Amino acid sequence: MTNSNSALIGRTVVITGAASGMGAATAGRLASQGARVALLSRRKDRLDELAHQVRTSGGEAMVLAVDVTDSQAVVAAAERIDAAWGPVDTVINAAGVMLAAPIDDGRTDHWARMIDTNLSGTLHVIRASHRLCCVPQRRALQSTLSTSRRSQRMSCSPTTPSTRRRRPP
Repeated sequence: MTNSNSALIGRTVVITGAASGMGAATAGRLASQGARVALLSRRKDRLDELAHQVRTSGGEAMVLAVDVTDSQAVVAAAERIDAAWGPVDTVINAAGVMLAAPIDDGRTDHWARMIDTNLSGTLHVIRASHRLCCVPQRRALQSTLSTSRRSQRMSCSPTTPSTRRRRPP
């Protein structure tokens, strides 16, 4: 149900990583406040489910199956959003991966995937959105980034506890 007093009514919000977790929760919350939500993720089936929920509750949702590491696909998605709804007001960059492994495993392929998604993907989305909304006669762009909720304690090996000193309380 849309809040008729919300400042978000009629605003266009792009949400990457909208298929699950923080992205999906954010999309649902913003749509319930009257924002039009452009849902981006690689997993179209989950986006379709979320868009159905948004529309059933009276909101507007656009589904765009996009991998944020593909800059051309991100630009094409931004152009579709602009053609349908006009300028973007807010971008929520919630797409991200955390491929946890002990540091001495040396999984540089994991590191490259995390950098491609979490850093380069975010920059692709910001650049594509900026091109369309930050021109004369248009609004300024607000972008929010997510950070991983997960953390990993580093040690010299998976079986050896960390030898770093703890700070006194």
